[in-house]
Amino acid sequence: ISGTVTIDDEKCSRCGWCKAVCPYEAVDIIKPFEGEIELIENRLADCDPVGCHGCFNVCPAHAWYVPPDKKIDVNKDYCIYCGACEKACHVYAIDVKRSDVQHTEVRDLPWSSQWNDAINAIKTGDRSRPDTDRRVEMEVEGPVRPEVHEIGLREKHEHLDEIRSRLDNLMPMLCDVKTRYEWERQNSGSVIKRIDKMN
Repeated sequence: ISGTVTIDDEKCSRCGWCKAVCPYEAVDIIKPFEGEIELIENRLADCDPVGCHGCFNVCPAHAWYVPPDKKIDVNKDYCIYCGACEKACHVYAIDVKRSDVQHTEVRDLPWSSQWNDAINAIKTGDRSRPDTDRRVEMEVEGPVRPEVHEIGLREKHEHLDEIRSRLDNLMPMLCDVKTRYEWERQNSGSVIKRIDKMN
């Protein structure tokens, strides 16, 4: 008897089901990821495995099931730690952590650091985003401020007392809300008339 076993790498997820059911123990599986998967108990109250089926439908290893004594559970022997169920769970009751990933040796090449970053991103889930900011920083000089010259107060000016008296009479009107409103509305004619009456 002769035969050949052909594996379709596009469909095989390395879950380990074939290893578990093979009666001759002729299969050995190396999973792509190593890690842990846990159910967060205090969030399972909102889990509806009968109506939702999110984790069931998305799991490539078909590792989820409903046991007789629990609401939901996962067969950790078949889990490949892909994280699809964690992202599909709308009540955030699944926690998947990867500790290692199987990969070919990263050779010492100019782009090896990018490969190492990608491998670490697969482990941790933290991805560094490329800098897409296209702004060009330019040195901008501040506004040129004119020189301020102090104006000497002429205490002995012959009209100083009269000017101060008029300003004292004018200030309450300039602080009036109605006057400021008319001035901002460019209705200065009525304001000027009131000033003329004060003289």
